[in-house]
Amino acid sequence: MWIRQAQDADMDAISALEKECFTDAWSEALISNMFSNSYDKIFVLEEDEKVAGYINTRDIGGDVDLMSLCVSPAYRRKGYAGKLMERILCEPYRQIILEVRESNEPAIRLYEKYGFEKFARRERYYSSPDEDAIIMILKKK
Repeated sequence: MWIRQAQDADMDAISALEKECFTDAWSEALISNMFSNSYDKIFVLEEDEKVAGYINTRDIGGDVDLMSLCVSPAYRRKGYAGKLMERILCEPYRQIILEVRESNEPAIRLYEKYGFEKFARRERYYSSPDEDAIIMILKKK
């Protein structure tokens, strides 16, 4: 297992992960935009010579928005999501903000493990199915 900065050649693998993991997966156009946007940082986790997970953050003036964290179901429960989180926590930031589906208890527990706190709620933020988002925040100490 190793984590590296994503390259353009990883777009197809990230697109496939999105479709595998999320009912409201990002389109290929959104993923392409993520690669061309200078505010985004994307890291992939490789295992068995394939992209098993990725994380994307966006710098919003010294604050960071965690846009997506995704690990293939075949590679879950191995601590890989935590390794990706640890990678972004090495980056300079004042605070990290994220949205997570209200029903995604494993993700909420992961974020709380790394010090994120529930901050607010966005009603009907997600679709397929419609669901509220919990906004979580981690402030640098």
